[in-house]
Amino acid sequence: MHFTLVLPLATIIETGNHIAHATELRRERALELADLMRKAADETSPWAAFTEQADLWSGDNLKRLADGWPDLASARLTIGDATIKDVAEYYSAMGFDVRLLSGDTQLAAYEPTPPRLVPRRRQRAE
Repeated sequence: MHFTLVLPLATIIETGNHIAHATELRRERALELADLMRKAADETSPWAAFTEQADLWSGDNLKRLADGWPDLASARLTIGDATIKDVAEYYSAMGFDVRLLSGDTQLAAYEPTPPRLVPRRRQRAE
């Protein structure tokens, strides 16, 4: 089974914020996150950077986020999590089976439905 771990920018920022506010081991955890960031940037398997960030931050998509986020905020979904959800939906729309690896059950609830596999018909021997 082949898989790729994608680090959306919001994930990097939110993780960095948690590390900076930790009571201990900040430098050690920051070094670990920095290492993962480098692996994603270099696309060291299984890591990948989400290089289509500009697509999600285009004017039209920013307006779509602005239109939809207030309802998500009322459900207590942060704007960072909303953009992570958008990245997941981006890959899902391309046919990938997307999993949100998060201890946050609220964010995980927005995991896209896996693509439906369409069985191929067997060809008859002639």
